[in-house]
Amino acid sequence: MTGMGGLQKGCFWNGRLACGPSGSLAFGHHRALTPVQRIIHAQCSAAGGTWVFDPISVFTKQFTPIDGGYLYYPSMKSGGKLVTADEYERLTESWRKVAGRRGIWMVVGIVMLAVFVWTVTSKLLSLPDWSNSIMVAACVIGISAWLIWASFAPRRLVRGRPTIAPPRPASEARRQARAMLNWRFIIFALLFSGVAFLGSFNSPERDLKTWAWLIGSGAFFGLYIWIAVQKFRDS
Repeated sequence: MTGMGGLQKGCFWNGRLACGPSGSLAFGHHRALTPVQRIIHAQCSAAGGTWVFDPISVFTKQFTPIDGGYLYYPSMKSGGKLVTADEYERLTESWRKVAGRRGIWMVVGIVMLAVFVWTVTSKLLSLPDWSNSIMVAACVIGISAWLIWASFAPRRLVRGRPTIAPPRPASEARRQARAMLNWRFIIFALLFSGVAFLGSFNSPERDLKTWAWLIGSGAFFGLYIWIAVQKFRDS
């Protein structure tokens, strides 16, 4: 099924960076894309039209199908606990409302409303420029807290339940955690953090903001190099 200039129906945003089976994107033809969109388009084309990052798949990979339901490990050191099939469906549906299309658009709407209200308020009260940074930080912290609370729903569900499987070896738990990240996302993270690190390193200014970007992007880049090496060894 096609629409909007011949784009595949599967191209539209669904809580993920979206591209159709042919690598086409929902935001237009390739010749009209910005440089950033061209990078994403190239990633989609190389991946055969699959997703760079899929939060729904990452969430469901926490559960291992067994007789009578699913096995869920609340942490790397804890034993496995039973989650029934009905509970699994409810958890997945709740997470889909947060990280799926409806959840993403709700976050976008809330942020846009907050920006509008803040812009009007700051002009009426003549607030200083540094207050904008506080507003941005508040939005980031609020959204992050909401996502973390939603992602911890399985842990809250099984709290107090007896374990039905022994804890996993530490190496196996780390391997399963790395399996949740696909190579497309790792490459994207390396490219993004690498460009940010080089940009900060070559910046002539050495203020607090530049140092924060330099240290943060360098740590992020080093982390994903380590993840990439370990994931390569897993295969």
